[in-house]
Amino acid sequence: MVNMEKDTALHDAARNGHVQIAELLIKEDPELALLTNDVGESPVFIAVDKKHVEIAKLILEVAPEFSLAGRNKMNALHAAVVRSQDEAREGERVILQILANRYPEMWDLQDNNGQTILHLAVARGKLDSVKFILNYFLSDYGLLNQQDNKGNTALHLAIMQIDNRKIFELLIKDRRVDKTITNMAGLAVFDLLLLNKENKELGFFEKNSIALSVASKGGLESLEHAINKNGIKTRSIETTNLEQLQQQARTDKQVTTRKAEHMGPKRPSYEQIKSMASINLLVTTLIATVSFAAGFTVPGGYRSDGPDAGMAILSRKSAFRVFVITNALAFCFSCASMFLHYFKSFVEKLDALAFYTYMTTLLTSYAITALVMAFISGTYVTLGDTPGLAKAVLSIGCSFFGLQLIVYFK
Repeated sequence: MVNMEKDTALHDAARNGHVQIAELLIKEDPELALLTNDVGESPVFIAVDKKHVEIAKLILEVAPEFSLAGRNKMNALHAAVVRSQDEAREGERVILQILANRYPEMWDLQDNNGQTILHLAVARGKLDSVKFILNYFLSDYGLLNQQDNKGNTALHLAIMQIDNRKIFELLIKDRRVDKTITNMAGLAVFDLLLLNKENKELGFFEKNSIALSVASKGGLESLEHAINKNGIKTRSIETTNLEQLQQQARTDKQVTTRKAEHMGPKRPSYEQIKSMASINLLVTTLIATVSFAAGFTVPGGYRSDGPDAGMAILSRKSAFRVFVITNALAFCFSCASMFLHYFKSFVEKLDALAFYTYMTTLLTSYAITALVMAFISGTYVTLGDTPGLAKAVLSIGCSFFGLQLIVYFK
């Protein structure tokens, strides 16, 4: 007996969470679990979709046969992944495990958008489900690199949803995941990062850190992108900035075309990296020299007599302690940067060279920040008798951090 939408009593029980009624119906007529309604939904699908885990588990364990079909070419697996919590509850894990063990072939099924279970888990930010899929399919390369109707793999979607960094890191570190596949717009994962210049969600250093992570794991920009950005036209390539791609992941709008000359920054050449490294080495050497000297010529000088002879006069002042700590940090950061400069002289690969250059630049920026803090605190402590002048110096020094924030978030 069905209604106008071809829903059976079991459909209604699954939809409304009536566990006892569902149990009675399955025992009386097990074939109800096989029927689908007008839009193709099975009772199992509805139970999972409505998060009635007990009913879904009941049908899976008690009914001899059942359908897993859902609307829009989805199935119960799709619903299980989408409806799972950020940290899946025990019941939700059981549903995934039962479906994974009994119907492994279903994991490759795609919905109307051509998306698999992994696509949906990544797009919805379901970290626990992504972990389950990666751990369960230890030898399945096909599912992990399956493309949807727009040619996007799960890793493409992870880049578009880069605010969920943990999912991206899981996929990029997995050796089974192909980092070079291009989508229908001719864009590989690395290309999406190059097009990230207008995305304000990521800071400068974070953008470069992600790009270097992709490069170190074998990621390459597409051949078409590399050729076209240098002015050699091979074929029409549909390109977008990352914000448009993120909107495309949530809707079905067509990708907007852009000219190749606006496709973003070029990858640095060996000469550019070498020039950056030489400037950075000069700066970090100066910082190390200044901070080393400041460590022995402390503000206020030393006591010349008495039981505390040789001790710093201002050592009990809080600002002096800040000076000592920040000066030590500036020296250590600059020395670490110089060590990496020495170490990378033995490196030949361009990607590795770019990574170490980035790390030295990052350490030098930390050293500059620490040195400015050491200057501010050292000057402040020596001007303790003239608080107005001390506060003026403090205000001027703090303007540096405002400039630093503007550059970082640009």
